[in-house]
Amino acid sequence: MNATSFFLMLDTRDVVDHSRIRRMLTETKAKGFDSINFEFRNSMYDMYSDTGKAAVRAVVNMSKELGLKSVILFEHPGVPLLEKYPQARQKWLIEHRAQVIARAFSLDLIQPGPPDFSTTSAVFQGIRRAFFVKRQAGAISECEDVTDQIGWAFHNANTPRITGTYESEGELLLYAEYEINRPDYAFPYIREGLEMMLDICAGCEPDGIILDEFGIGTRKEDIYMGGEWFCRRFEERFGYDFRSRLFLLKNEAEGYCAALTRYHYYKLSCELTGEIQRQANEMFKERYPWCRFTGCHHTWWGEGNSGDLWAGNMDYFSLARNICGGMTDSQFYSESTMTSMISLAESLAKYAGGKEIYSCSWTRDPTPMQLEYYSSLLGSRNCRWTYIGWGCALGFSPGYPDHYTWDGLENHLKNQYEMLDFIKTAEKKPKVALMYCWESAAAQNNRFMHYHRLSLKAVLRECMTSHIEIDVVPTFAENLDDYETLIVLWPELLPEDAWSAIRQYVRSGKDVIFMGPPARYTAEGRDVSAEFRALVGAGAISRGEIYPEEYAYDFRDVWFTPEKVDMLCYPMEPAGGRPLIVHGDKCMGIQNGNVKYYPFEIALTPCFGAVMGRLSAFAHINAEQSFISKLMYDGEDAVLTLCARLGQFIDARFEFLDQTVEIRRGKLIGLRFSAGVLKEAVSRRDAVIRVNGNEREYKIIGA
Repeated sequence: MNATSFFLMLDTRDVVDHSRIRRMLTETKAKGFDSINFEFRNSMYDMYSDTGKAAVRAVVNMSKELGLKSVILFEHPGVPLLEKYPQARQKWLIEHRAQVIARAFSLDLIQPGPPDFSTTSAVFQGIRRAFFVKRQAGAISECEDVTDQIGWAFHNANTPRITGTYESEGELLLYAEYEINRPDYAFPYIREGLEMMLDICAGCEPDGIILDEFGIGTRKEDIYMGGEWFCRRFEERFGYDFRSRLFLLKNEAEGYCAALTRYHYYKLSCELTGEIQRQANEMFKERYPWCRFTGCHHTWWGEGNSGDLWAGNMDYFSLARNICGGMTDSQFYSESTMTSMISLAESLAKYAGGKEIYSCSWTRDPTPMQLEYYSSLLGSRNCRWTYIGWGCALGFSPGYPDHYTWDGLENHLKNQYEMLDFIKTAEKKPKVALMYCWESAAAQNNRFMHYHRLSLKAVLRECMTSHIEIDVVPTFAENLDDYETLIVLWPELLPEDAWSAIRQYVRSGKDVIFMGPPARYTAEGRDVSAEFRALVGAGAISRGEIYPEEYAYDFRDVWFTPEKVDMLCYPMEPAGGRPLIVHGDKCMGIQNGNVKYYPFEIALTPCFGAVMGRLSAFAHINAEQSFISKLMYDGEDAVLTLCARLGQFIDARFEFLDQTVEIRRGKLIGLRFSAGVLKEAVSRRDAVIRVNGNEREYKIIGA
């Protein structure tokens, strides 16, 4: 893959009429794209059919003729395997609560709907587990497996219902099982399904494959994998029967660490996702050894929430090892989404199978101003671009070539790929790190967990727009000493090694900033709440209450519910630490030496200005926020890029490497310094660049 890729969605007309394929490829090449990726949308044929395979060959072979790289997107690897092994179908489990009165109970069955945008539906199979529970203060105090003691009957009326009997009055937790026409990816012969998938490529030589937005999970809130094969792998991995602890997925229970069971479920989901990716990539490269592109992004489930957890692909950094670069998804509707997800992609690239940075970014109805800005921003961040796309896919693209921005799109592409050519292999070297603790979101099971991603986005956006380079690092990062400040977002559940590394970092004397819920357990199950309180200088810490002050909330980022999700906070009592923020009588910020703790989503509040004031020491330039800059290094050279924000110009004067730099009427600018002296400059037309008062010539890039 090179700089700019175009996403093609072939419908039935395209699949059967290859002249339409040639037209889309010819026009794509003329626009300046250097590669394409494609899938079938709104097609009565799938890629496994003879007609579908012929269309795949046509796309790949015509692309090669035109000098375009081609990448095939596979949506559901292994589905044809189910014809041979029907027992390999996924099974889903959904918790239902019922009250037994006079030895009888009844309930309406939850209907989970299809797993994605297909017409495949989940089919009820029966009640697979039942627990009789008693509660104290909401938590389960007693629990008995009574699966073999209940009687039940299914009533398939307009609203499917279950009626049943049990000998004791009280609460039952019933787990309904549904079958879905997708493979259980723990099935031992799943490799055969991957072979069927790759057989689609026979007769052509594609340059790469993508398992499109792939994750082995259900992709649905409060719906869990629970089939035979998944549960076997779970017990092999963690040493206990997953279905025996189903009651912990949505409930707290005395004598159990519910957070640990939830984490184990999502950990296995991510591991299986990675296992399938790795197998598919290895098998593809055996057939096509020159292949260097495998993907795709894991941040697919709405760019603002933790639904990636449900999909089984939230452990981004581990999964990045299977793909050729750092990849994220974002949409033009939100600058916050674009900036934060580009920043995350930059960090993922450092852990990926390849070092390139990729953004799959688009919007349904783009404007010329959006295209100008975001193509320039991507270029200035040294980020490759997959843009969507050709074809009318019911709101999942602008519908090119019929959208009015098709004319002139080639000019926007030049902004991006000509800046990439200037930056070359330069990389940023931040002094600030933010630890990405996906494990803590896995430990939660309420909608508050989505604030994990909201805060992540907010920190990354604020740093990028304040000219501060930041790396997101995983909990398995081994290079924390490279950074001068460490932000730990949501330390609630951390691997033991990560918790040890954080405490070692504190002992080194460098600054640590904790945000969000307090640390409670390690991923190995050890209670570290007392250690955390001692580290931050706090006594008792609240178990969580609604945050009473002002904060930012974007409904689009929590798109799956029309209801506002409340932000929680964890007020504390100082015990050796110095209070930093007090709301009424509640301590909401504390400092203990070089450690600070803010027990709320401070990045979403005006209070975050205090944190940014500290981080401003790491800004590479002191300038206004009308433009975004990035500092990178290419050997001994320092590369500084600047991109005007939407609808603005770069009109600024700042110090950089002991030089006074002045920019007027700038839109997109690149400056390369060697030994502190400006060596090369590039810019869009009509800008003025001065260094130490002397106007400098530059190479014109873009349109």
